[in-house]
Amino acid sequence: MGDLGKVEVILGRQHHSFLAGIIGITRIGVATNAVAAFDDGNSNSSSLIALDPGGCGANPAGFITGGGTVEIIPVVAGTDGGYVHVNSSCGSGATGDDYCDNSGGSSALKVDGGGTLISPGVYTVGSCKNSGTITTSTLDEGSVLIGDPLSELPPPSFGPPGAFCGDPALDPLPVIQTTDVGAEGCDFKDKDTTYHLSPGVYYGGWKVTGKNVTLHLDPGIYVIAGGGISIGATGTISSVSGALGPAPVLIFSTDDPFYAATCKSGGGTPTQCQDRLNFNADTDLLLHGMATGPYKGILIWQDGKGSGATAGPDLDGNLGGQTSLSLTGTIYNPRGVVTLDGGSIANGFASVQIISWNWKIAGSGTLHMPYDPNELYQFTSKGLVR
Repeated sequence: MGDLGKVEVILGRQHHSFLAGIIGITRIGVATNAVAAFDDGNSNSSSLIALDPGGCGANPAGFITGGGTVEIIPVVAGTDGGYVHVNSSCGSGATGDDYCDNSGGSSALKVDGGGTLISPGVYTVGSCKNSGTITTSTLDEGSVLIGDPLSELPPPSFGPPGAFCGDPALDPLPVIQTTDVGAEGCDFKDKDTTYHLSPGVYYGGWKVTGKNVTLHLDPGIYVIAGGGISIGATGTISSVSGALGPAPVLIFSTDDPFYAATCKSGGGTPTQCQDRLNFNADTDLLLHGMATGPYKGILIWQDGKGSGATAGPDLDGNLGGQTSLSLTGTIYNPRGVVTLDGGSIANGFASVQIISWNWKIAGSGTLHMPYDPNELYQFTSKGLVR
């Protein structure tokens, strides 16, 4: 009732009774119903989802540390969403008391180091351990196990091979075009330089080794085919943005398809095989998810079927250390860890949804994670839903 994207059909009729007729009941009402949907769908209502059913001990499935504050509040008051859900059964969640304190042993969800978690709802299959502060209207230990909501989403196509490591008309030489065979990736090494990047397939990944390097991303899909994204000890990213503000992008990381079989059998080089995505810049990180198309709302996707998919903490979506942090969209890493670090900044902004095997949020500042379903991936509903 009131949902314009759905239709409910109720069928009912009276049937002649058989045995009940002996006691005077000659007719019995029988009814059934079904609901079909045809709409653009809604975002998953959880902002933080840890899919790992066994994260425990020193590596809980959901981990907040660093003494800072993680604040998840719906942008529109009363919106159903902004929850924390942890699949791990670690601890005594099945018979839990729904009271998250610092007693007991290992746990599925851990808030450590005097940190603060503010969320409309916290749900764990196992137990919750808290040495800081949790502010929520609902705390449920022994909650239900949920599946991966994006497991059936097909990955982006590769399209024409090769993408330039910068704009030939604007960027310093040499500008190298990457290919699927023998690629060594893009090395952004010129000091105090802005590189302009266009959507496409980047074989061998990105490295930033020059100081004060800025990457300007045009809107679109960036496929990192092997190599991942890394920043050397002498390199920083001043900003990752579009020329007129944060660009709507999707960064998808997987293996170079030419070497995928070799990588999955344990061979291959770092530039051929899927690697971590490390955006651990010292200054600004400004990224917004796709604005249109089938991947609308997705910002970062680490392929769960790639050779590095189960590499655990070494396969991070590592976003942290910034003086200015502005992220919007869904971050998807179904077999690895996502680390979101607000650093020591007074106010970091990350209107994101994290769907990953494990997640870890650190930093001593305040990380605002406003829940805005319009900025996240939308799950379409077309067909029979009940």
